[in-house]
Amino acid sequence: MSFKTVPAYVQHPAGWPDATREHPAIDFMFEFEQALDFGDLKTQGYPASHLTADFVYKCNGTAHPPGKPSWDKYTADIAGFTAHYHEPLYYVIYETATGWELVGTAAIYVNLPAPGEGKVKDLMGREWDFKMQGAAFHFELVKDASGIKGVKLGKQEVVGDMLALAAELVKRGMVTWEQAAEMLK
Repeated sequence: MSFKTVPAYVQHPAGWPDATREHPAIDFMFEFEQALDFGDLKTQGYPASHLTADFVYKCNGTAHPPGKPSWDKYTADIAGFTAHYHEPLYYVIYETATGWELVGTAAIYVNLPAPGEGKVKDLMGREWDFKMQGAAFHFELVKDASGIKGVKLGKQEVVGDMLALAAELVKRGMVTWEQAAEMLK
């Protein structure tokens, strides 16, 4: 039995190779990642240039109200890191009636405000305090001429095992095990 399929763009070399940015959705995601991880995107208020008005953030099964409340929750979730970087590992993109859907995995590198032992390196050789391996992402990207590169992010869904990060935060004295348990809910 055959099933109806749509063409998909599959990328498996990790990181942001230049060739992958030929795809408009990945070019937008690269710009978004750079502005979020190394720019001021997370501190300038609701970034209407990057997000649809009804943007939804969903983390580990919990969806947040659309628009500014979702953005505020997302930025609150990453506010405890002094720096962070999202490094794609594998993804698949396919076109929809309004844009694209992108699913994949990434490593998330973070620096923490409390001292700890050891460092890990990303593919570019930069050192980080901690690496969250294999977070899964689902993005809905919308074609919108008013967006960066003609694209806006409509939905960001993240699923990941936060236990290792919670343990690192406890080990560094940043949270108690009780607080870590609340983070894992």
